[in-house]
Amino acid sequence: MGGLGKTTLAKKIYKIATTSFDCHAWIYVSQSFQKKNILKRMLEGFYKSRKEAVPNHGETMEETNIAKMINDYLQGKRYALFLDDIWDTSVWEDVKHALPHEGGSKIIFTTRSENRARPVHEKFHIHKVKPLSYELAWELFQKKVFLNQDTQGTCPQHLVEVGNAMVKRCKGLPLAIVVIGGLMSKKSTDPAEWNDVLENLCWELKDNEDLARLNRALLTSYNYLPYHLKSCFLYCGLFPGDYVIKRKKLICMWVAEGFIKEHQQKTPEEVSSNYFAQLIDRNLLQPVIDEYTGDLIACQVHDLMRDIAIHMLKKEEFAAILTNRRNNFEEAQRRLAIQNTAIDIPGSMGELNPRSILLFNDQEFPSSSFCRMFSKFKLLRVLDLEGTKIKILPNEVGGLIHLRYLSLRRTQIEELPVSLQRLHNLQTLDVRDSHLKGLPTGIEMLTKFRHLNLMKISDSREFYKMPKKTASLSNLQTLSGASVDSGFSRELGYLTQLKKLLIGEVKGEDCRQLCDSISQLKWLRSLKILGQGEDEELNLQELSQPPQYLEKLILKCVMKEFPQWIGSHNCLRYITLMNSQFVKDPLTTLGQLPNLVYLTLFNAYVGKQICCTSGGFPKLRTMRISYMKVLEEWSRIEEGTMKSLQYLVIDSCPKLKMLPDGFQHLAAIKQLYLEGMSEEFMKRVRGGGDDYLKVRYIPRIVKFGEVVDGKYIFETLSYGEKN
Repeated sequence: MGGLGKTTLAKKIYKIATTSFDCHAWIYVSQSFQKKNILKRMLEGFYKSRKEAVPNHGETMEETNIAKMINDYLQGKRYALFLDDIWDTSVWEDVKHALPHEGGSKIIFTTRSENRARPVHEKFHIHKVKPLSYELAWELFQKKVFLNQDTQGTCPQHLVEVGNAMVKRCKGLPLAIVVIGGLMSKKSTDPAEWNDVLENLCWELKDNEDLARLNRALLTSYNYLPYHLKSCFLYCGLFPGDYVIKRKKLICMWVAEGFIKEHQQKTPEEVSSNYFAQLIDRNLLQPVIDEYTGDLIACQVHDLMRDIAIHMLKKEEFAAILTNRRNNFEEAQRRLAIQNTAIDIPGSMGELNPRSILLFNDQEFPSSSFCRMFSKFKLLRVLDLEGTKIKILPNEVGGLIHLRYLSLRRTQIEELPVSLQRLHNLQTLDVRDSHLKGLPTGIEMLTKFRHLNLMKISDSREFYKMPKKTASLSNLQTLSGASVDSGFSRELGYLTQLKKLLIGEVKGEDCRQLCDSISQLKWLRSLKILGQGEDEELNLQELSQPPQYLEKLILKCVMKEFPQWIGSHNCLRYITLMNSQFVKDPLTTLGQLPNLVYLTLFNAYVGKQICCTSGGFPKLRTMRISYMKVLEEWSRIEEGTMKSLQYLVIDSCPKLKMLPDGFQHLAAIKQLYLEGMSEEFMKRVRGGGDDYLKVRYIPRIVKFGEVVDGKYIFETLSYGEKN
C-alpha cells in the first residue's frame, strides 16, 4: 500500500548504487508515463551519473534510436536502474530492449501492485514492505514528537494513553506516523488538546477510491493547518509528481498570489520562507538538501500528500490540473496547471479568468494560442512558462495589468515586447537560460520589481545592459546578470533593498565606484562579481565597508592581494574565488571564518605551499582546490582542523606531490575526488601506496581521467576501512 516507505527504501539502495555500479539512473514513472520520455530520462540519468555530457540530439530521435543509444552506452558497464511508482506492466516491456542483460546489473521497481512487480520471463525477487509493528511505530512516534524536548524521545506518562490511540489509528503506516508526529510536536502537552486531535482521526475517506487507503491521519494534518498555510500547501499540488520545487521560486509564487500575511518587521519573502519551513517541519513537504552546503534548497511532495492536495484543491475549488487530452476544464477555477501529457491548451481556458497558470509541457505552442487568451486574463497574477518551447511572447501580455510573476526560464524567447512596461505590478521576471538578447526599453518603469533574474547559466559571459534609470528600481531584492559600466556603478548604490547581486563585465576603472555602491547595500546576502575578462584585475580591497550580513561570495577576477575584509566577515558561509592569483596563501585567513561551510579555490593562488592553521575551518563541509599549477606541498593537518569536512576535491594540481601528513585526522570525510593529478600522486593513494593509510577509511574515492571516444573515464577507489 501507499505510504509504507517503498520509495524511501529504494532511495537508500540508490545511494549505495552510486558507489557500487559504473552508472545508474532513477526514473519516476507514474500513471501517465510516455515511453519516449522514459527512455530520454534513462539516457540522461546514465550519462549524468558519470558526469558526462548528455548527447543533445536525443530530442529529435525516434524511440528505437534512443533505445539503441542506451544499449550501446551500457555495453561493458555494470548499471543500476530504478523505476519508481510503476502502474502499468507495459513499462518494463517498453524499456527492457534498451538494456543489456549481462554483467551483474540490477533493475529495481517500486509499485503498489504485486502483479506489476512480476515481469514476464525475467528472474525477479519481490520484497514486500509491511506496516511497522506496534513497537516500532510507537518508537517512531515518540522520536518524532518528543526528541527535541526534555523528555528525550519518551512520551510523558499523562499522554501515553492518547498517544497510543493515535499510533494505533495510523495502523503501522510510516508516513501517517511521521505526519501526525510532526503535527503533535507543535501542540502543547495538554491532554485535552491531544484528545481533540484524536477525535478527528476516526473516519476514513470514502468518496475517492485512490484515497480510501489513507487513514484520516494524513488529512487531519492538513485540516489543522492555519488557513494561509493551507493555500500554500495546496499550491504545491499543482506541480507534477516527483517534481523538485525550488524554494525561492515557490516563495515568489506565494507572494505573487497574495498568500502571505503582512509583517511590520519582515519582507513578504521572509514571511513566505518561514511558511516554507513550517510545511517542511510539519512533514507536509519533503526537504531537498544541497549535500555540499547542507542548505534547504527545494522540496518535493510525497505522492500520498500530493493525493491529499489534489483531493482538497478539487473539493475547495482551489485549482484544476489538466493531465490528459481533454480540451476543456469542467468548471471555472482560479488556478490552472497543464502537465506533460496534455498536448494542447484548452480553447475554453481564456473564459475562466484564472489567477495562476502553470505549464509543465515541452510541446511547442504557437503564440496565437496565447494571444486569444491574454485579452481575457484580467486577473492573472502568476504565469509560469518555464521549460516550454514558446518562441514569441505576444504583445498582448502588456494587458495583464495584475501580473506579478512571469517566468520564461529555459524558453526559446529571444526578445520581450515593449508592452511589458505596462505591467506595473510585476514583481518577478525570470528569463534565465532563455535565448533573450536584451531588455526592452522602459523596463525601469516597473518600480515594483523585486526579483530580476537575467543570468543565463553560471559560467555564461553574457550579461544584460541595465537602463540608465536603474535607481528607480529601488524595491529590487534580486538582480542577477547585469553588466557593469560607470553609470550602473553609480546607480547601484540606490538599490538598498538588494539581497542577491550577480554582476559581470566589471572593469578595473569602475572598481572604486562599484565598491562605494556595494557598501550601501546593507541587506546584501549574496554577491557574485565577474571581471570583464580572464586577466581583468580588480581592486576589491576598496570595499572598506562590506555588507555586514553577507553569506555567499563568488569572485572571478584577478586580485593578487587578498581583500582583508573577507577574513573578518564572520557571516560568510559560501566562498568561491576564481582566477584570483593571490601571492599569499589565502587558507591561513579563510580558516578563521567560524561559519564557512563551502570553499572553492580555482586558480586562486600562485604559491607552492598551502597551510591550514590548527583548529581552522570548524564548520567547513566542502572544499575544492583546483588548477593550482605550481602548488607542490600541503602542510600537515593537525587534529581538530576541518573537523566537519565531508567532501574534498583536488583537481588539476599536477605538481602536488602527496596528501598532507595528518590527512587521516579528517574523520568526517565521505568522498574524495581526484582529477588531473600526477601518476606519482595517484600511486601513493592507491592500495599499498605511501598515502594509503591516510585514505583507507574514506567510503568513496574517485579518480577522474581523460575523455576517450566521447566518454569520461574514471576509476573508483573505495576503501572505507576502519582505523
